[in-house]
Amino acid sequence: MDSSLFSHPLARQFRPQLRPTAQDDRYESLFLEPPHSTVVPSEGLAAVRERAAEAERRTAARLRAIDDFLARAEDILAEEQQRSSPRPPNSATRGRKPSS
Repeated sequence: MDSSLFSHPLARQFRPQLRPTAQDDRYESLFLEPPHSTVVPSEGLAAVRERAAEAERRTAARLRAIDDFLARAEDILAEEQQRSSPRPPNSATRGRKPSS
């Protein structure tokens, strides 16, 4: 019976396809390159990029809608403040009689 750690059923489970290193042939998965070197099929990569682009477009549309809403709210608030507050007297004519 092989007592190697790599003969254990858990060690033989499926792993993503990775680029092998020089040590990989002897030690199998012990010395795999880091996860960023994972090989992704081009059609899978295209699908991932498309999903990311779609999410980016949805986020941009939502942010534009929020900006539009806030701009309208600020305009309404400014109009309400103009209507509700009386106009302050002009400081140049305050305390003087208007000249005729």
